[in-house]
Amino acid sequence: MSEQFDDIRLKDFVFFDRLAALGSITAVAKELRLPKATASRWLSTLEERVGRPLFKRTTRSVVLTESGKAFGVRVRE
Repeated sequence: MSEQFDDIRLKDFVFFDRLAALGSITAVAKELRLPKATASRWLSTLEERVGRPLFKRTTRSVVLTESGKAFGVRVRE
């Protein structure tokens, strides 16, 4: 992987993958047995590390941005 991912841990990739699949911070928090605030903060921290927004947030869901889709492809390589 490129050095841009050096500070991203395996559990961050798992979190990203599950969030993309479930489309909801609430759902991923429940699945991973985390408080919703922790899951939301985790996403913000991941996006800071990557340097761009990975998801577009609405009041009820999250949807991958173009950057998020590209990140997902890179993660799976």
